[in-house]
Amino acid sequence: MFVHRENFLQKNPQPAEEIIQTASLLKRHALAAPFIKAFEAQEKGSTTDLMTIQYRDNEAIYVQAQKDRVTVFFSTSFKDETDTVFGKVFLQV
Repeated sequence: MFVHRENFLQKNPQPAEEIIQTASLLKRHALAAPFIKAFEAQEKGSTTDLMTIQYRDNEAIYVQAQKDRVTVFFSTSFKDETDTVFGKVFLQV
């Protein structure tokens, strides 16, 4: 459903800048949700299932809370062989 900007702003009492700021944080909030859930569970001393954030094609972030820590795994995929070598060296240091 398409809503014209003028109609939306007339029906919404918030200033346009505030609406734009809120909309611009949507991706941030969606990506942060599993981290927030994991940190809150860890603070309570409980655990969570492994949560997957599908970040890109062939790349994901995995988050899991344990009683004493939050573990985060980053799955990366490099298309260029040189990038693969640099990534491996960088991550092993």
